[in-house]
Amino acid sequence: MKWAARDIHAAEVISREVLSKHRRALIIYGDMHLRRKYVGANYMTEDPVTKTPVDGRTLTEQLEAATGTRVFAIWVDTTSELTTLQADIASWPTPSMTLLRGTVLGATDFAFYYPTSRDPARPMEDKFDALLYLGPPSTMSQARLSPTLCADRAYMEMRLGRMALVGVPTDSLKRYCATVAK
Repeated sequence: MKWAARDIHAAEVISREVLSKHRRALIIYGDMHLRRKYVGANYMTEDPVTKTPVDGRTLTEQLEAATGTRVFAIWVDTTSELTTLQADIASWPTPSMTLLRGTVLGATDFAFYYPTSRDPARPMEDKFDALLYLGPPSTMSQARLSPTLCADRAYMEMRLGRMALVGVPTDSLKRYCATVAK
């Protein structure tokens, strides 16, 4: 699948432009590209349409395998009610970052943080090293697509295709865009 090449390309650029020059980088990328041990993708060996080889590993997995460099991966949480796991989180300043290994948050199944995950049960600490807490979900807001993007057919095809690929419902985006598109 064409989408799998995104992680391959990013890993090649980071390896060539950063790691081979003994530099460090802050990589800001979609969090699902940074997780470790994505079992489902690890079995993908070829594009079903073109039959060309595909590396199904995430960006983090590729960088660590190719270079031996440990990636410090951070999950940014905006949707989980973390106080159900650990009550004192309500008193944390925002933003706060915490290490996951050996904690209640780290031992919690990844599906708590990402309910639509297709991964088998696996603790969060196997996926990420730290969690960035930005506050309770009730304080979060999301930027809406502009009317211009909603009216852009190619963009909407790409966006809806990506949402469908990971199992995110597309109905609310379609309804929203129907109300704002020019």
